[in-house]
Order: sequence, then structure tokens, then C-alpha cells
Amino acid sequence: MKATLNAVLAALVLATGMTAEAAVVSASQNQTVDGQNFTFALAAPDYVASTASKMTLTVQGDFNGESGEFVTVWIEGINLGTFGAFSAGAYNLVDYRTGTNNFNALKFSLDFLLSSSATNGYMADGDLDVLIDFNSGVTSNCGWSNTSNCVINVDTAPFAQVSFDYVNTAVVPEPATLALLGAALAGLAASRRRKSV
Repeated sequence: MKATLNAVLAALVLATGMTAEAAVVSASQNQTVDGQNFTFALAAPDYVASTASKMTLTVQGDFNGESGEFVTVWIEGINLGTFGAFSAGAYNLVDYRTGTNNFNALKFSLDFLLSSSATNGYMADGDLDVLIDFNSGVTSNCGWSNTSNCVINVDTAPFAQVSFDYVNTAVVPEPATLALLGAALAGLAASRRRKSV
């Protein structure tokens, strides 16, 4: 009976499968000087090879597109482009302190979708290396001469953040798997009771 039970359990796992679990790692650094470079090395434990991924860049600070204040992004030394207040995906921007429309003290996010082959290449050394360059116009005082405008509360400090959304090898049983397993165990128990009668 024990051998039968083990065989049924193994068959159920193979038949219904397990799902790989998405994982996200992120890191953030505050801006402390004008035109700052930020470097990140995002380790991705149990990264599954040949898996596409997404990197999200979020920046907050002085990004006045009209005066050429931009951020440039590299992954593993590859330039992904230069972005500012008028970049694709950076719309409806308002001052993150006051909620009014202007092009100082901005916060916006951009997504970079990475193919499986690109992700594999980036992860060859075990982590995702990201460089975010605030050009010289991106000032640590939120673009205004009065630095007190930046420190209404601690959460408003200019910063750069990267998040890496990938898939790891952690397996999680799907609801259907659990249901089938329960049904199989119930059937085996009923069969055993009938044989013992």
C-alpha cells in the first residue's frame, strides 16, 4: 500500500506540475551631491536560466527636461538610454512635495523589459549590475536654491531605485495540484477501508 501511495503522489506531481515563483529584488540610494552616479549590484538567488525579466527604474529629484536635466541608465555596461521628464512612460508629472505642476522635484518610473537571452547574459556573473547617472543639472537640492524645499519630510529626499523582477526556482503547488492530491489520498483511504472489511 505504501508503494502504491508513493507512486500516486509522484504521478500527481509530474502530471500537475509546480509553478516557478516570481521574485523581486530592489535597492535604493539617496542623492547626496549634484550629478551623482549610483551603482547597484542586484543578486538574484535561484535565478532560472532562459527566463525573461523586467528592470524598473524609479527616480525622484530635479529632472527639468527643458534645461537638459536627465538620467542615463546602463546595465552591465550597456547604455539603455537617457531619460527625463518627457521620456516615454514619464507622464502627468507633478512636484512630489506640493502636488503642483512644474518640472522640478519630480518622481517617475520606467520599465525595461529584458528578453531571456539578454537576462542570461546580464546574469552570467551572478548579479545584475546597474549604473544610474544623474547628469550635472540634476541637483541634490531638488532644483531650487532653497534646500529646505527638499526636506519637508524624510521621504522626499531625491533618490534612485532599481527593482529586478525575475523568476526563481522556488516551487509553489497550484490549487489544482492540491485538489488532485487531496482527491487521490481520499480515494486511497476509501480503497484501503474496503479491503480491510
